Amino acid sequence: MGMHNLAMLMGGNALVLREKEINEYGPVYVRLVGRKPGLLDWLLTIIGINTTVIFEVYDNRVEYSYGSLSGRMTETIPLSKISNLMCGYFKPFFLLVLAAILFIAGICVSFSAGNGIPFIFGLIFAAVCVICYFLKKTTMVSVIPNSACPTTVIFKRSLIENNNISAEEAQQIISIINALVAKANS
Repeated sequence: MGMHNLAMLMGGNALVLREKEINEYGPVYVRLVGRKPGLLDWLLTIIGINTTVIFEVYDNRVEYSYGSLSGRMTETIPLSKISNLMCGYFKPFFLLVLAAILFIAGICVSFSAGNGIPFIFGLIFAAVCVICYFLKKTTMVSVIPNSACPTTVIFKRSLIENNNISAEEAQQIISIINALVAKANS
């Protein structure tokens, strides 16, 4: 799968990060809690309807659970059965291109119209695109067990809860899991 296709896939499935705990000394080494984006899902979470996704790493297993209005499922992966780990981040580069086009178009139309109003609109729309570029960054952590489907969590910044996971933190999570896997297989 190409990087562009993976980025498009990730953007559509990104969860809003509600909680983040990374502890190199355990007993819960990693705890990431997310929800679907949007005001409705935020309200459901506030009133106690558990539609969250939880990714946790313990000294002997990785647990991935997800809830919906109709129930909850949990997947447990023993650390000794993990074959591959992956992490990364993606930013929607097309928004920067769109910002540049809008800015240049605003300048060109302003010169031809003889006033600055198109420039102001182009500048405003370009600024919105740049802000969206930074807010739409998604970070991914994936655990791939032996002969099974990957367990992948993809998060984007939460404006309401004000949580984010950086690429460095995703790499730290992979390092922690990798050390635990090596310990489990020794």
